[in-house]
Amino acid sequence: MGLPLGSQELADEFWRLEREKDPAYLEAVQGLNIRFLMLCLDCPGNEDRQLALTIEDGHFTKIEVSRAPAPSSLRTVPFDHTQYDFRGAAPENIFIDMIKGRIGMLDVLPHIKIDGDFARLMATVQGFMSFIAYLKNVDIVP
Repeated sequence: MGLPLGSQELADEFWRLEREKDPAYLEAVQGLNIRFLMLCLDCPGNEDRQLALTIEDGHFTKIEVSRAPAPSSLRTVPFDHTQYDFRGAAPENIFIDMIKGRIGMLDVLPHIKIDGDFARLMATVQGFMSFIAYLKNVDIVP
């Protein structure tokens, strides 16, 4: 059974990978330091879902899930650059297509609203893309 993007089940899977020290996962996030929000809009069930993720030196230190009926206030909450490096907001299918490799990073950029420190994102892009590429191994479903 697949894990919905932006769900508590997916957050629990990330914690499991961290706890069990999955070698492929550890390699994918090795040395990554990033704090980001992934805001998935118009998810199944007519809801918006947000994952708040902090990865420090390749280890999750924070994973929080927020859900609300769409269109939700998650769309209008001001971005807090003191808590996160960036926030990406897009319809869920855009994130799914990126994770599944159906659309490349450069092609996806016009479809994602990015708030925050774009320079920081670009500085960590290799590690971030390694993490996104790893997600192909996780059974994520719309």
